[in-house]
Amino acid sequence: MSKVVIDPHHDAVLRLNGDDLLVSSKVLSLVSPVFEAMFKPHFKQGFEHLQLGEPTVIPLPEDDLEATTLFCHVAHHCSYDIPSIPSPLCLENLAIFCDKYICAEAIVGYGTLWIQETAGLSHLKTSVASYYSHMLLIFPNNLQPCRGG
Repeated sequence: MSKVVIDPHHDAVLRLNGDDLLVSSKVLSLVSPVFEAMFKPHFKQGFEHLQLGEPTVIPLPEDDLEATTLFCHVAHHCSYDIPSIPSPLCLENLAIFCDKYICAEAIVGYGTLWIQETAGLSHLKTSVASYYSHMLLIFPNNLQPCRGG
């Protein structure tokens, strides 16, 4: 099990398949209504956090470690830990993460920079998934995935 310290004064832990990201619940709550709800007392993890005075542990077994770590670095303003050009797979997983947690607006600035940096890379131009993830990072309010029904 590895631990990545995003916030040295953390009060929450995002647990991804044995890896822990030590984060600030306040930061995540400010950038995501989904995380905000998770840290409130009516959720099991939020209630335990209040009762024990220990960091809240939020299991995220379905989420990608690299994309989640990247998101947390951006949200916590850890500029030195943010790559200048994330991999296409990381960007795809980041777009999925941002859609799931309704937090794309937190990374729009970096998303724009990443797309500008990768505009000339031909392997990104052919991937529909990469194109969608890039567009989601830049225009989070204009693209909504189709939901059945």
